[in-house]
This record gives sequence, structure tokens and C-alpha cells, in this order.
Amino acid sequence: MKKIFIYLLLFSALWNTGCEGVLEVEPENSVTYTNYFKTVQDAEAILAGCERKIKMIKMPMGAMYYVATAHCGAGLLVDVYDYQIDAYRSMAPSRYECSVSSCYAIIEQAHMLLDNAHRFEISEEELRPYLQQAHFARAIGYFELAREWGEVPIVTDYVNYPPVPQSPVSEVFDEVEKSALIAFELPIYEELTDGYGKPRTSKQYASKGAAAALLAQLYAWRAAVENKPEYWKEAEKYCTMIIEGKVGHYALATDPHEVCNVVMKGESSEGIWEILNTIASGEFDPNYGFGQDAYYEQTFFSTYPVRTESNMGPDPDNYSTQFYKERVNRMYDKEDMRRDAYFYAVDADSLYVIYNQASGEMVQKYVVKENGRSRYYRLNRSTWKVEEENGLLGAGETISAAYDNRRIDMAFLQKYRFPYYAKEDNSLEPFYMGMEMNRVVWRLADIYLLRAECRAYQGKANAEDDLNIIRHRAYGNDNHKYTTAEGDIKLAIFREREKEFLFEDNRWYDVVRNGFNHLNGHTDYDYIRNELSEAYADLTDQDIRDGALYLSFSSYIFVNNELIRQNVYWNQKVQ
Repeated sequence: MKKIFIYLLLFSALWNTGCEGVLEVEPENSVTYTNYFKTVQDAEAILAGCERKIKMIKMPMGAMYYVATAHCGAGLLVDVYDYQIDAYRSMAPSRYECSVSSCYAIIEQAHMLLDNAHRFEISEEELRPYLQQAHFARAIGYFELAREWGEVPIVTDYVNYPPVPQSPVSEVFDEVEKSALIAFELPIYEELTDGYGKPRTSKQYASKGAAAALLAQLYAWRAAVENKPEYWKEAEKYCTMIIEGKVGHYALATDPHEVCNVVMKGESSEGIWEILNTIASGEFDPNYGFGQDAYYEQTFFSTYPVRTESNMGPDPDNYSTQFYKERVNRMYDKEDMRRDAYFYAVDADSLYVIYNQASGEMVQKYVVKENGRSRYYRLNRSTWKVEEENGLLGAGETISAAYDNRRIDMAFLQKYRFPYYAKEDNSLEPFYMGMEMNRVVWRLADIYLLRAECRAYQGKANAEDDLNIIRHRAYGNDNHKYTTAEGDIKLAIFREREKEFLFEDNRWYDVVRNGFNHLNGHTDYDYIRNELSEAYADLTDQDIRDGALYLSFSSYIFVNNELIRQNVYWNQKVQ
């Protein structure tokens, strides 16, 4: 269905403009077009629309959906999963037919600034940072399109929207690069201000560091997908700028618990670019920032003891997705502090929910039996660390529930620790809405391990240095440095990323990036067939070249653009 694209006087309405399908928009009404691109306030309003649409790109299925794309679902490490994840793992065609509209909506909104720059009645210096922010948004839109769909149209006319065929993925990446390099001229995060001189305090806004991270990710992806190893050097260059503090002040958290308590919350010194958490609702304020929608992060994967609903105890029957303790123990050494930071009471023999009569609160405790004696531990919910106690019950405490953890296969994820509840009038208890935290898209640990990967693919001996920095934080010492006895360092880096970024939606992209490198003969290990589901293991090299690792276009995109074609692989599946 076509939509008339009209710029309205009230810029809060601008938030809601955008393609319902790329190239399906009729020309705008020129009478309404020329009067609203004049002031700083106008520029702030349009930028607010960009930022709002960027939030939507990470939740295309809605705020309560729990993976960003079908690909993220296919890349998840889970042992028990629901029908949605099963559909992704089995490559069900209906689940891979996805809309490009959220990506093009970002690009379209960015062009509202870029294409109307000449209309503004403010100085070039005042306007420049808005154009740089718009270029970052445009780059993000095309980067997501290229990674998820591969060959897509590059739109050049946002007035008439003529039919446009797909461009080769290399040309789409060129568009990302062109805009990201312009965004790279932005100030560092600490020096960002809005048009009124107030600091921009959200890391969703682009900064020099965020643009550098995007360029690093882009060049690493290009090196693999386009089989151009020279791009590894470019990716390494931008990683180094970030690590050496040349594009902003970033620092690793001290330990895995700080990662969970601070970094995952958002706006930390380790975070580089994030999607703003918007639990609180509010009206648009051009003097403050962009509007807020109902957006809740990591909705379904967090479990007991983080979530406190009455049905969220240690009973595995309450959880449709499960991560087994056996997998935890296989992935993480006992000395690896991420094991106990990310998961609760893996080694416990018994789990207890204790009622404290004085405070009226439920307290989580567990017991570990060692050498014939019992050791008692209490979860401190302010630090999320466990503290040893002399006995199971303190004064005024009674046992509310007890569980034999030896009979439970499931591990209880506590990496995300900020549940948000809303009370409804007709409900007996508050309703869980999700996690009150940002989506941390790129953090400094990612950049360290990406630089390690870049160096490994260039055959550099110092590739292990960055890997060892992340291991030092994970273990708190240097006793677990990489050695050649572990085998291929590229695979060791992949495994470290797998452990560090568990449930952060990185794994699919790590598998595919390395998988393309295997396809092109740059690594021996077959990531696609070994690290994804059976459906992916059955793909031939020709299937991959024909587009099996991309999403398919949803049917509406063809209605008003007869030049667009489904890729070869998915065209065979959706006939």
C-alpha cells in the first residue's frame, strides 16, 4: 500500500514518517515542504526522528520480541528452544522473509536532513554536526541492509521514488563507508553537544568513537564477504584508534561482575555505541533529545533469580528456552569469573528461596556440599555476588521453597540484572516488561577481540595480545594466556567472543564473518557447518554464494518496484 509522504508542521509527527516499504512512497506535497527546515530546533526534531528509527532497527518484531533478527535467533547458543527459535534454526522460509522497512526508514529520515541542508537558515558550523549525525544514521541503515539482505537498492531520489534495482553488496558497503567517514569527523563522545550547547549524554548519538567502531566492523565484514584481505588492515587501524584513546575515552570494566552491573546497564566507559533504553515514556523535547518509546531489552532470556515473578523460580518447566549447566561447564573454566557472573549457582547442590519476616522480602540462597560439609551462600542483590554465611537461616527467616539443583539441567542466567515491572490494576502482581538497560551494540571488549581477529587473519604474531587482555579480565590473572597448544588462534578468538558476548546477539555475525573467510580459503575451520544448526550444515558452497546466509525480501517490496529480485537461494524456497 502506497503512502503519501508529507512533512508536517509538528515535528513530533516526523518521528512517525518512514517507508512502509522501500520505494513505495509517492511524491511529497511541495507546498508543505519548504517551511520547516530553518532553525536549530527543526534540525533537532529531524535528528530525533533518526534516533527513534535507529531504536526500531534492533526490534523489528516489536518491543517484546527477544532477538533482533532471524539471524540472531539462528546463531543463539541454547539447548531448549521454542518454536520461533526452531523456525530460525531450521531455516523455515516464512521466518526468513523479513521487511527492510526499518532500515530504509532510518535512511529516509537521515536524508530529510541531508537533502534539505540548503534550506536551513543557520550557519554551516551549526548545521555540520547534524549532517554528520545523519550520515552516521544513514551508514547504520545501509550496514544493516548489507549484512542482513546483501544486495539491496541504493535510493537516490527521496522525492519521486523511482523503481531501483539492487546494487551489488560491495556498492552498498561503499555507501556505508562514504557516510561513516563523514560521521568520523564528529567530536568525541565527551565533547558532543546539541544545538543549544548542552551535552548529549546518550551513547546512541553518533560520536567519533562510534563512527570508528562502525568503520572497524564494516572493514572486517568487507574483508570476509568481499574476499578482500586488505580490509583487515583498515579494520585494525580503527580498532587501534579506539583502544589507544584517539577517538574518545573508553576503558574496560575491571571484572565480569562490573560488566554485568555497569556496562550492560548502559552509558559506561566501556560502551561505545548503544541503543537507548526507553522504559520511561515522555513527549518530545527538542531542547533535550529524542522521544521515548516502550523498549525493553533482553526480555525473555533472563531467569530466576533476576526475575522475581511468582512463576519464575528454579523450575525449568517455566522456561521455553534453556541453557544447560553442562554447556556452561564446557564453555567456562571454573577460574573464569564470567561463569559465576553470568550464571547463578551453577555448582549448588540445593537452591532455597528464603522469606525474611522483617523485610518481607524473598532471599535467594544455595548450598554446596564439599568434602562432607555444607557451605551456605546468599545472593546479595545489590552487587549480584554471593556471600558465604554460617548457616542456611538467619533470624526471622523461613524456607519458602527448596530445590534439588542436582536434578536440574538448566543454568540460570543473571548476566542481565535490571528487570522492570509495571503494575496493572487487574493483576495480582506486577507485570514483567523487560530489562531497564541499553542495548550495548559495541563495547571496548568487542574492539579488542576484533583487532585480535584482524591481526590473526593478517598472520601477525601480536594477535594473541588483545585476546590475552580479555582473558586477563575474565580470570583476574595472566595464567590463561593463549598458547599454540590450543590450536588455531582464529578459532580461539572466536571462542573468546562466544564466551564474552553470550546472549548479546553477536554470535551469528561472528560465525558468518569467519564462515566467509573459510569459504574463501583463509581459515581451515568450517564455521558455518560446525557452529550453526543442521540446516546450515547441509548448505553447499553454491547455496552460500546464492544467498543462503541472507534474509529474503518480504513480498510487499515487489509491489511497486518491478526491478527488485529475490536472491537465487531464497527464490527457490519461496516459489
